[in-house]
Amino acid sequence: MNGHSLNLRDAFRALIETLAETGVPHAFIGALPVLAWGRVRATTDIDLVVTVGAEWGRWCAALAQRGMVERKQIGPATAADPLPDIAVFYSSGDPPVRIDVFVAKTDFEQAVVATAREASVLGMTVRLAVLLVREVVAW
Repeated sequence: MNGHSLNLRDAFRALIETLAETGVPHAFIGALPVLAWGRVRATTDIDLVVTVGAEWGRWCAALAQRGMVERKQIGPATAADPLPDIAVFYSSGDPPVRIDVFVAKTDFEQAVVATAREASVLGMTVRLAVLLVREVVAW
C-alpha cells in the first residue's frame, strides 16, 4: 500500500492488518467504538490503545510499509522509558488520516486493552474499548 492514497476506510483496514500481522494487543477508542455500539458519529481520525514493548519499532516499520508515517511523539513521562506515551501517525492520503496511538502504560490503559470486545466497524471485525463509567470511576 506504500505510496498510495489512503482514505479513512483504507487506513483503518491497513491498521487492522498491521495489528493482526504483528500481534500487538490493542483496543480502538474514540468514535469507532461509538459507531459500533450504535451511535452515529462522524470522524476523520482513528484512535487506539496498544500494549507494546520491544516490538514497538517493528510495529512502526510495519505501519510505514502500509503508508502510515509517525510524525509526532508525546512523552515519555520519564527519561528511562523508551516508549512514547502517545504517537501520532498519518496515512499517505490526501487529506491524510490522523491515527493517534496511546501506549498502554497505566493500569487504566491496560484495562481498556484487556477488556476490549470484538465488534464490526466499517465491515471489519475489530477489538473495541467497552469500559463502562462505573469502571472508570473505580480507577
